[in-house]
Amino acid sequence: NFLSNSKAQNYLVAPQQLSCRKNGNSLFVNYDIKYNELLDSFYNKWVSERPDYVSKVELGMSSNNQKIYAYYFTPLQYSFTLILNCLHGQEKYPVFAVARFLKYLMDGEENELYNYLRNNVRIIVIPHLNSYGFDQTGKIGDIYIGRNNANGVNLNRNFEAGWQKAESPKGKYAFSEPESQAMKKFLEPFANKSDVFLFDMHNTFVSNYGYAWFKTTDPLLGNDIKAFIKNWTKNYQKPNDFMMFNSFLDGSITKYASEILGIKTLSAEYLPYNWFKGDTLQFFGAADMTLNFEYWSNLIYIVVKYINKTKEVLGNDEITVYPNPTAGELYIENILINNVKIYNILGMNQLFSFKTSNILNLNNIPNGSYYLIINNTYKKLIFKK
Repeated sequence: NFLSNSKAQNYLVAPQQLSCRKNGNSLFVNYDIKYNELLDSFYNKWVSERPDYVSKVELGMSSNNQKIYAYYFTPLQYSFTLILNCLHGQEKYPVFAVARFLKYLMDGEENELYNYLRNNVRIIVIPHLNSYGFDQTGKIGDIYIGRNNANGVNLNRNFEAGWQKAESPKGKYAFSEPESQAMKKFLEPFANKSDVFLFDMHNTFVSNYGYAWFKTTDPLLGNDIKAFIKNWTKNYQKPNDFMMFNSFLDGSITKYASEILGIKTLSAEYLPYNWFKGDTLQFFGAADMTLNFEYWSNLIYIVVKYINKTKEVLGNDEITVYPNPTAGELYIENILINNVKIYNILGMNQLFSFKTSNILNLNNIPNGSYYLIINNTYKKLIFKK
């Protein structure tokens, strides 16, 4: 029942004030920090200090011949696995936020989230898939230095799903890059496992009035995030112009994980208000990094809460939905129904709503795939033929 009855919180950990100006003295916020320095100062240190809890696995070699590692934070027992990943080199804010988040975890910070994580969740962190881009961060004119790997390829357009329609530079073919090959090999054993979640993290400019940009096909998770963003931006008097909840970008890691491997996924980004007018890479101060830490910590909180809630409900084998596929009528058994909603496969549009009925008439729904949501918690993929 973790967090199921908790009141909404603006933040879970009182973050320290951090400076993130270029050439700053703090390692957490120095934009010039190098990839190996990040690993040695935090992740490798934790492996050495807590081998009972933290371990590392080599995933492969990058395009600049650096080793790619995944770090496993593994309790004695765990009920699900949360994977945290970053892959655009210049997008360092979530990298710093995750490092700070894990430092609190390792230092014994006491609150319901950290206590639950230490005892119930295996966290796997790929600190950065694009070590070359991480080390090359900068900008010349309108060109990012560091977004792509050493071969000039955008790794988040090099995955199989939708690759042919992906924007360039997407590579010569799907999985042409050693980094995406390593991630493919890493993710494949998690295919179609209901107890695994991939959180793909991108840049956050939360100090500007901005665009909260999320990609998930799950309407339940989408609604939870919408509620958080509404309250969070209101708390800081930050208008939020739009949000996107739709299918994942062609060639992206989340589209591949979701559509090919059947892994639950979320992609998150917070863009500056003037992003489309050229307001892009900036260096912020202490208050800005505090907001970034708060922002990402709460998103992790929401994802963990969602996974736990979904896991508990989906673990009820007594709930029966049949026939699936259906030609018209759909029967639901062994659950007291308060409401039933049907969404399109992208999780964007609510198509139909039923109240307190265990027999649904779907004759007016076109053939296809849909999400069935029962009592706002139980989710089932159904098919109309």
